[in-house]
This record gives sequence, structure tokens and C-alpha cells, in this order.
Amino acid sequence: MIVGLQRLRAEVERILDLTGWSRIDILNFGFMGTALKVDHGYLGKLSRNITALKDEGLIRFATGDTFSGEETYLRILDAGAFDAIFITLGLANDGGRRRILPEAAARGMAVFAREVYAKGELWNWGEE
Repeated sequence: MIVGLQRLRAEVERILDLTGWSRIDILNFGFMGTALKVDHGYLGKLSRNITALKDEGLIRFATGDTFSGEETYLRILDAGAFDAIFITLGLANDGGRRRILPEAAARGMAVFAREVYAKGELWNWGEE
């Protein structure tokens, strides 16, 4: 058994115990791009652990989340273990609009957006 999986399962079980739920519907995995630089196999290990938790019925969906930019988002999408991503769609982070959103759509992934109303930018995008 993978040590990382044991720790992750214990945390999921702790959450389930606290909430009284039998399963977590959406478990968000947030991490920084530095984790991927330090451990090149990080997303592969995490993907296997997510699959194991899903197979055990402990989680239903997994989301990927980062503040480390487009390249990290693209690696999250490529991992294949995430059902959705959390992405900031604000003035300082409009790259997701050009690259990440089309990639997520092509893969049939859901997108959870933060800061969509930041300074009214959403409405400008809608006009386009």
C-alpha cells in the first residue's frame, strides 16, 4: 500500500467522520506548481490515489486547483484523474480563458470559476 494513499485515505475518513457522510461528493486537490518540480511523479501518484479513493467509494469526484499558472493547469488536465478544475477568471488571470477553458471543454471536464465578477470582466467576455 502506498504511504501517500494511507495518509490521504485517513484524511478522507476523518472528514467523513466529522460530517457523518458516507462519501465526499467533490474533493478538491489544491497544490502549487513547485510540488511538480520537486517530484516529477507527483501527479501520477496523486492520480493513482484518487482512483483508489473513487474505487473504494470514499469520493465521487476530484477537482484540481492551483494558483501556479497555465502550465500547472495543463498538467492537471493531462493527469486524467480530475473531473473538474477550479480556476480564477479575473483580470490578472485571463490565460485560462484562452488555453485552459478550451482544453477542459475538449476533455469534457467541468470548470468551477472563482472571481468571475472581478471588475465586470465577465460581462466583457460575454459581449465577445
